[in-house]
Amino acid sequence: MAVPERAAVPVKVRVGEVSAAAYAVVFRRLGLALELGWLPLLIMLAVDLVPGVVESFAPPTPDVTDPPVTVTDVVGLVASILCLNAFAVRWYQALLLADARAVPRRLFIAAWTRFIAYTLLFSVPTIGPAMALTLSGASLGADDPASMLAGAGAVLSIVAALATMRLSLLWPAAADGAAMGWRDAWRRMRGNTWRLAATTLLVSLPIFVTVGFALIVVLTAAHVKIDPLPPHPPLGVVLLIGVADTTLQFLLAALGAAILVEFYRRLVRDAPADRS
Repeated sequence: MAVPERAAVPVKVRVGEVSAAAYAVVFRRLGLALELGWLPLLIMLAVDLVPGVVESFAPPTPDVTDPPVTVTDVVGLVASILCLNAFAVRWYQALLLADARAVPRRLFIAAWTRFIAYTLLFSVPTIGPAMALTLSGASLGADDPASMLAGAGAVLSIVAALATMRLSLLWPAAADGAAMGWRDAWRRMRGNTWRLAATTLLVSLPIFVTVGFALIVVLTAAHVKIDPLPPHPPLGVVLLIGVADTTLQFLLAALGAAILVEFYRRLVRDAPADRS
């Protein structure tokens, strides 16, 4: 009677190794990232900058209470979802496939549709509670039912974000043309969710600090009050903040994709098969 083979040892992804690989991939191939994302980048820049430029040339209006959500906000959100996901699909395929340029259009459309669906599906439980509480005016400061609701919403957002990370292999699998089931994605990420969270923090925090410091230096040199910005900032400030915000979104999208590709390679492509 044959002795059954032991199950494969779960893979533990190394945080430092993946962080270094993500930085190397993105900053060594910035030219390719710009080649793949120049059109979505220009669309997002236009959507982000045009309202501010028009407002800077319009005559000042009496102070009125702005609505919490405007048409401009909605248009910008829709443009971000469509453009960032279009760039992300191309970038994932460039990192995963031998010849991403040869990918048929129908496979790109299929992956792009999945990316948009995943983004919408996971954004509602992750960002929804925080946005709802912000719009309602609830805060964590007071000891009342509103503050308790705010705390519960914050906890719910954190739990939803961790669940999204646990299922995050869905994105590279879709771009790879081998769509993965939710149960399989959940199982394969076992033991590495917190490693993914640590890697994301380790990679993104220096970018936020660098961009924030650069903006503070430039705005201070231009004698623009930073906190808070004036209601109608100068055109140069509008352009600077718009370009910085859009560029930051694309850079973080590229780094996030590079991180998930490294996890996908280690946990799916190169992982030993489970045998019992």
